[in-house]
Amino acid sequence: MVQKLLALAQDETCDDDSLLRAIAEATPYKQKVGTATFWVETGGASRGLDNRFYVDITNIRYNFDSVELMKTLRRLKTLPLFQEFRSTIAGTSCHTNAWRIYFCTEDIPTNLIINNHPVDQLRFQGVTYAVYAKLYTPSRRMYIKNKRLEWHPDNMTLKQVISALQEADQPEVSPASQQVQLQEAIQDMTPESLTLAQRVKPEELWLGLHRSPLQGNVTLSTLYSDDPAGFDQTVRLHSWHRWIASSYLPHSTTFLQGFRTIFHDKPSWAYMQAICGTSDFIPPAPAGANATTLLELEDALSVFELWLAVQMNWLHKSDAWLLYLTSKPVVWLPAQRSVRMLSPTTLFALLHSDLGRKVVSQLSASHPGKWTSILEAIISSGYSYQENSMLLFVPGDSPSLTFGTPLLY
Repeated sequence: MVQKLLALAQDETCDDDSLLRAIAEATPYKQKVGTATFWVETGGASRGLDNRFYVDITNIRYNFDSVELMKTLRRLKTLPLFQEFRSTIAGTSCHTNAWRIYFCTEDIPTNLIINNHPVDQLRFQGVTYAVYAKLYTPSRRMYIKNKRLEWHPDNMTLKQVISALQEADQPEVSPASQQVQLQEAIQDMTPESLTLAQRVKPEELWLGLHRSPLQGNVTLSTLYSDDPAGFDQTVRLHSWHRWIASSYLPHSTTFLQGFRTIFHDKPSWAYMQAICGTSDFIPPAPAGANATTLLELEDALSVFELWLAVQMNWLHKSDAWLLYLTSKPVVWLPAQRSVRMLSPTTLFALLHSDLGRKVVSQLSASHPGKWTSILEAIISSGYSYQENSMLLFVPGDSPSLTFGTPLLY
């Protein structure tokens, strides 16, 4: 073969094609053959099947094995009837390259229903495809909330909705018995916020209120009515959380690390109470504050923020709402491993807004006492700190709180 190639290469009368054919014959590996895949549209040939249930598998690839898919659907006992390629889905212009599969039944096959929701995804031969069922309408799927599986009515049949309503409206269950059941449930609840306050876990307390605002509302209300001392302890812990966060602006740190850096000791409730009892721990209340001490004023702001967290926790997730309600820039106190908090300037602005006055009015009616009285006095006097001023710790041999305007971000 080499001799033949040499002869052809040296022969001036040999054309190019002859030499190339000889080279190809001498190649020691099998030649590859190019292939192409063609899609043929059926047009309106399948209109007679439109009364059957079908699914559209979108964005299919050139090597989509429709034969193997039909075999798989048959093994699943879904009774596939016919399949075809469709360039677009009727009524849309974005889902191209769709493979439609018709089934024998007019309703969706049982094996194509997952968690009461039509199948919307297909993992086939290592590729994930989006699947749209006949008469597809987007709806919320099931989701996890408070470690419980929650269902949306859009994912329930009419019979399931009626059954759920009937169970919730049992005539034999009187409001009085429901109240008894609610009280029993509350008594069985562990006062987690009080436990976290005793263990000095402000970040877990603040994060827990945002994760479960309904349970947090019940817990705070129960503490307020049944254990005022426990409620005050929870409030004071949140005030400490705010002070530590303010002291490190514009940076953020954990409560434990911040406390250790400032006080050179591990935080404990007894130690923190002893510090608060010293005469030079906090400045005197400014004129016009309408509070006995500045400590009470700070705690009142913490009370206001705690109630906002369990009743309107969306405020801590949106700058836009706060800008709309206060008409002022929003300043946050960053918190590692927890949810950010509002600065005193923003809390005062929110307190003096129409929403703040409404919230305090409702709190005064449902939870009358010292804290709501202080909040009402602040609103009536229009009092607030100086712009961007907040209490923070000054490092030293005996750290104490003082007003400052840290570099905000």
